[in-house]
Amino acid sequence: MIERSEVSAADAAEAADVLVMSDLRGVDSHGVSNMFRIYVKDYFAAYNIAAFTDLNQFKQDMDRMLAKLRTTKPAESQTRVLYPGLSEDPEILERRRRGIPLHKEVTSGLRALLVFYSWNCF
Repeated sequence: MIERSEVSAADAAEAADVLVMSDLRGVDSHGVSNMFRIYVKDYFAAYNIAAFTDLNQFKQDMDRMLAKLRTTKPAESQTRVLYPGLSEDPEILERRRRGIPLHKEVTSGLRALLVFYSWNCF
């Protein structure tokens, strides 16, 4: 599919590697599986990395690739190069630190239950 997008074979191979690696790292919003959603209604993939290569070596290779992506010069109109999961990192860290915020309708509903049952939790 990528080679048919009028890119060089080398660029297509590199793009394919990134897509597969995204899947293998468990990033569901990107990768080969995401491409198939356009063409196939339902698709699920699970990979056993150890069946293909040494798991620790794979993780080291992925860490190097992601480090290279973080330091890659961005396109002219962009401020940085992003890969799946990178832009979500600050929010994930904040939620781990402070918890997941609840919508005001949820909190008001919980407060109503506290009043209804005369529970004093505070």
